Amino acid sequence: MEQEHPNLALVDRFFASYLRRDLAALRALTTTDVRWHFPGPPPLGGEKRGIEEIVAFLDEISTFAFQERCGFRGVNDDHLVEYKRTTRADDGRALDWCVVWTFRAGRISAGAHFVVDAEPVGSFFRR
Repeated sequence: MEQEHPNLALVDRFFASYLRRDLAALRALTTTDVRWHFPGPPPLGGEKRGIEEIVAFLDEISTFAFQERCGFRGVNDDHLVEYKRTTRADDGRALDWCVVWTFRAGRISAGAHFVVDAEPVGSFFRR
C-alpha cells in the first residue's frame, strides 16, 4: 500500500484547523511569511499576506454556496498541484482551477489559484 505524501496530510490538517478556527494550529502549519494569491478583482483577488488575511479570504469565499471537485493531485516535497472544478449551487456556473501549494521546511509557505481566463472570476464570486 502506498503511503500518503506528508504534504497532502499537511494541507488536510490546514483545512481541519481552519474549520475548527484554530489559529494557533494554522500558524504552526504555515511559515510566518505565508501568502496566498487569488485571481480576479479586489476584494477577493490579489495577494493575501499572513494567516489572518488568508483566513479572512477563506471566510469570504466560504459565504458562497459552491461545490468543489478535485480531479487531480500531484505532490512532491516542494509543491502540491491540484486541478479543481468549482460549481456554484445557485446557477450551476463552473470554473476550472489549478491550485498550487508551496512548502518550505515542512510548512505551507504559499498558495495560488490559477485559471486560464481571470475575467469570469470576478463575476463568479459576485452576489
